[in-house]
Amino acid sequence: PGPAPAFAIPHVAPPQQHVLLPASRQLTSTGRM
Repeated sequence: PGPAPAFAIPHVAPPQQHVLLPASRQLTSTGRM
């Protein structure tokens, strides 16, 4: 359920996509742990 909301954010804030792209990668790493 973590990565799900992250994908919904870019739809609302396209300009923040650049920040979401790297952030999503960090979120995935935390989810693995």
